[in-house]
Amino acid sequence: MQISWWTLAIQGLNFLVLVWLLRRFLYRPVQEIVERRQRLERDTAAAAEQVKSEADALKRRYDQALAGIANERRTALDRAHDEIEAERKKILEDASRSAAASIENAKKEIASERDEALGLLRKDVVDLAGDMAARLLADIAPGIPSDTVLARLEAGIAAMEPAERQRLDREIAANETEVAVVTANSLGVDERAAWKARLEHLLEHPLHITFTEDADLIGGAEMRLPHTVIRASWSDQLKRVRAALQRGGHVGQS
Repeated sequence: MQISWWTLAIQGLNFLVLVWLLRRFLYRPVQEIVERRQRLERDTAAAAEQVKSEADALKRRYDQALAGIANERRTALDRAHDEIEAERKKILEDASRSAAASIENAKKEIASERDEALGLLRKDVVDLAGDMAARLLADIAPGIPSDTVLARLEAGIAAMEPAERQRLDREIAANETEVAVVTANSLGVDERAAWKARLEHLLEHPLHITFTEDADLIGGAEMRLPHTVIRASWSDQLKRVRAALQRGGHVGQS
């Protein structure tokens, strides 16, 4: 068997041409396609990773936002609860103060009405008792001896404080010993003379006495000067008793 070197050379040349052609027109394009595909896969993977990272970051922000909203909601609810509780306490305190004030005002009104009713009742009772006493004394007053009435007037003068007695003496002198004596019942001539003598002796002054009558004195008498009145009558005592009873005090109070 002979080998044709020319044929072998041509076949070798054809093979090299084929290899060059394959490399030129098939391998490089395929390789470029493969490389582009690999790059595309890498870019796609990188983009997917970036998208995943961004999605994770967005999810974290979303979770944080939800947590913040939940915290704000809890804070708002707590604040609203505190405000409602404070308002409730304020309303209760205001209502309690208002109720206490209403009760206190009601107590004051009741006490005022009670005092007013008691005052009116006391006045009615005192007026009734005073009228009854005045009528009773008026019935028995005419029978009281004039000496007894004069003795009461003398006792009133004798009971004066030293300073009052001195003012009385000065007033008698300043009035030129003019004195008015008022009695419930009229005095006879002899009785007036006796009264004049006894009053001059007690007051240690000569007196010019003008005698008059006033039935409202009820069994008593008064000695009157321009600025001083000495009272010794049941009507005056009744007035003092009425005033004391009206005040709710004792009869002995002036």
